[in-house]
Amino acid sequence: MAEPVKRRPATGLRMRETIAYHGAVDPGSIVQEYPPPPMHVMQLSRISEDEAAARTLGRLRRVLDRAAQLPFYSERWAAVGFEPADLRELDQLSALPTFTVHDLRESIDANPPFGLHQSRVGGPHRVLFSGGTTGSPRPVLHSARDREIGEIIQARHLWAAGIGADDVVMNSFGYGPHNAASTMHEALYRWIGALVLPVSTGNVTSSRLQVTMAHQFRATAWIGMSDYLVHLANVARDLGLDPATDFALQTLVVGGDAALASAAWCGVPAYNLYGTYELQTPGGECWARGGVHFSDDAHIVQVRHEETGEPQPDGARGQLIFTSLYNEAFPIVRFNTLDRSALLPVEQCPCGQSSRKIAGFLGRSDTMVKLRGINIYPEDVGRIATEHPGANGEYLCVASRTPGGDDLTLHVELADAVPADEEVIVRWLRERLGVRITVEIERPGALASQTGLGVRTKPVRFRDDRT
Repeated sequence: MAEPVKRRPATGLRMRETIAYHGAVDPGSIVQEYPPPPMHVMQLSRISEDEAAARTLGRLRRVLDRAAQLPFYSERWAAVGFEPADLRELDQLSALPTFTVHDLRESIDANPPFGLHQSRVGGPHRVLFSGGTTGSPRPVLHSARDREIGEIIQARHLWAAGIGADDVVMNSFGYGPHNAASTMHEALYRWIGALVLPVSTGNVTSSRLQVTMAHQFRATAWIGMSDYLVHLANVARDLGLDPATDFALQTLVVGGDAALASAAWCGVPAYNLYGTYELQTPGGECWARGGVHFSDDAHIVQVRHEETGEPQPDGARGQLIFTSLYNEAFPIVRFNTLDRSALLPVEQCPCGQSSRKIAGFLGRSDTMVKLRGINIYPEDVGRIATEHPGANGEYLCVASRTPGGDDLTLHVELADAVPADEEVIVRWLRERLGVRITVEIERPGALASQTGLGVRTKPVRFRDDRT
């Protein structure tokens, strides 16, 4: 048997050659294509509609060419008789088939470990993973260019929410194999210049320690899931600290319900982000509010009817369909996020951006439960439940199958340990929802073991026991 070849570490000139060979990206060229904040507001506003459309079409064609080299796309497009050369105008994009996270899981299961929808050709690459909330973690490949551009897009949203170079930012997204924390960290550090405290989730840095650090370092901004930031405000009170007077916070940037996070921190302005593991963070709310911006030089966003698949007009709710104009390792063409939202009319925003807005996250279409002929979305149920004065904002929806059809049980925690009148909350929900559901009243903290509040990046709010 031949002896294995011994490899020596690259040094000196050889090391520099190795770095160049493996495709270190040129930040200068990327900045020209995708200007970071605040340059993007000025540069993109100078482009006419015709120039913007031509830019989008050119970038889309390049993405289609890359995607066509992957069996995941080539087989789907062959089935509908499409080739990238056929694309002449942007409206033709709607004729292409969509795909969902379920298709990605099937691709990975049949062709492990990365599936047939992404490729490591042209490295270097990073691999990051979904959180595995609703299944096995999905690997997502990013080229060096993918990551740089994704971080610039993220920086635009954080900047639009008011975060600048002078800020001290608590990052309570989960550092680890998934992408949220690392993308935001690099966006803040590389493209905004803020000082980042990488505290992560409660199972990395305890909630009590996070609150202590925010107080000690006079943090001016906090980013994380809204549920967790609400929990941290309660922890602050337990420690004898007043969220209104004992902190220097000026901005909260959250995934989830921004209003709840703002209320918990006594009116500190809170702004929503929108993202998925595949897309990183394509959307963010600015200080002027009025919807969630996405960067139309980086993404094409469409909304389609959940049942017919037809394109929806502005203002009509449906499933969000994303096409990325820059991803290389995993070209994303008509990804049906299964998230519900609506496109808003195009207008100049007071923040200076002219990019298209969406209404934000309005729930998941794949968690719908049909109760006696009425479509119920767990996110809507939970949002209404948290508005009741007898609840503390913690809830869990559980779908189950009964002989009569689907059923939904809402577990709601009380605001304090004093028993509340269950029928009051039940009547409240019936009036707001127009349908009868089962309500289980829980004591404060009782749901944490099921939702993962305080230890997960994103607490579980829906469990499907129908299958």
